[in-house]
Amino acid sequence: MCALLAAFVCVACVAFPLAAQEVIVMQPALFDLPDNPDQPDTPPRLVKFWQLIFPDKLRSAKEPGYAIYTQALDENGRMPLDEKGKPYGWGVTNMSLIQCARWSWSDLQWTPALKNGVPVKSLSWIGIIFNLPSASEKNANATPRILKIAPILYKRKELAGLSEISLWDIRVAIKVGADGTVKDFKFKTNTSFTRAMRPNIERSLAQWRFAPARKNSQPVAAKLVITFALTQDPIDVEQERERQTNEHPLTMPELVERVDPIFYPSGMSGTVIVAFAVDTDGKTRDITVVRSSNEYLERPAMDAVRQWKFKPAIGKDGKPMKMRMQVPIQFKPR
Repeated sequence: MCALLAAFVCVACVAFPLAAQEVIVMQPALFDLPDNPDQPDTPPRLVKFWQLIFPDKLRSAKEPGYAIYTQALDENGRMPLDEKGKPYGWGVTNMSLIQCARWSWSDLQWTPALKNGVPVKSLSWIGIIFNLPSASEKNANATPRILKIAPILYKRKELAGLSEISLWDIRVAIKVGADGTVKDFKFKTNTSFTRAMRPNIERSLAQWRFAPARKNSQPVAAKLVITFALTQDPIDVEQERERQTNEHPLTMPELVERVDPIFYPSGMSGTVIVAFAVDTDGKTRDITVVRSSNEYLERPAMDAVRQWKFKPAIGKDGKPMKMRMQVPIQFKPR
């Protein structure tokens, strides 16, 4: 059975027990977008939360984790509607930490963000933190406890030409000082992608806060391993959506050669949503995982999509054009 998170209480942040673990839900925060002329000065507030269901694997987790929910809200504190009349602007990182969510659009209620006291549109996020029992405040000898997180933002153009891209499983060893701040960090896997993302991670970690590790009830420096997930810059998302609308092709890419995932653990099932670009030659590029119900299936899904062949999209000028796509890949037990 899944453990059910209790209803949200509107304070700066609130902690809920999950077995012997701790779940901290942060209040909405504005994205750090200094170049955004419409940036509010007061974030929205969440006045009605949804109920979340967490997987049993959190009970035996060996590392802390987190999820980040993002939302675009209008000046009334509501999500905007797409061309089909459905709300959009909601997203999540680290979906693999959350098995399912019992909610509907009407369950989410906000007060709008403000600028000079006037309600305005906003781009904001909510952090949900999962701490281990070893980090408990009651322990005389404890591991670092995460108190505050911040999203690691990236822009799509930063991924161009990089290898081994994965926005969901960047494992990092962090050195947390006795004062609860990050002193240094090292990647568990060194690739062109992780090296390129280092400045983005540094900017985020400067905003993270920890309760330091303790030895005999005294704060000490310690290392903590955590898996990061990246969030696309919300302005970049809006610009990409606008560009795709303006550059809507006459014909969409047509799949002509599909390769199914081959090497994945026997008995595992789940769904992985993969995003990728189909270039003008019909080859897949810039492959990333958007959402996953099982992290062990992400690599096989990406490896399969990398081998797909398409008839490219045709633009309004009658020429092949590059286009991004998303597809769900379902795995069934073998």
